[in-house]
Amino acid sequence: MYLLSEYEQMNEKQETYMERYTQLAEQIETLKKMARALSLPWEGEANRQYLVRLETDLIEIVRILDRLYKAGELLHEAIVKYQKTEGVIAELIAEL
Repeated sequence: MYLLSEYEQMNEKQETYMERYTQLAEQIETLKKMARALSLPWEGEANRQYLVRLETDLIEIVRILDRLYKAGELLHEAIVKYQKTEGVIAELIAEL
């Protein structure tokens, strides 16, 4: 006996999370391209400072995206373990 509605809700939320992660990653890639294009017309110290700050920010964004992706994987793992545990409990109850 599975609590299918709970499992389905958790699964839907995990899928929604990963879809939003993918959308965010795509938007960040677009932002990277746009930001790098801005550096072309500049010269000198202002351009150098802009590029250094941009690269620093992009490195931090990539780190955050990595953590978000790992959180999505952990959520999926938790859902799978939840379902397995529920199955074990159902078997134990059936044996009684």
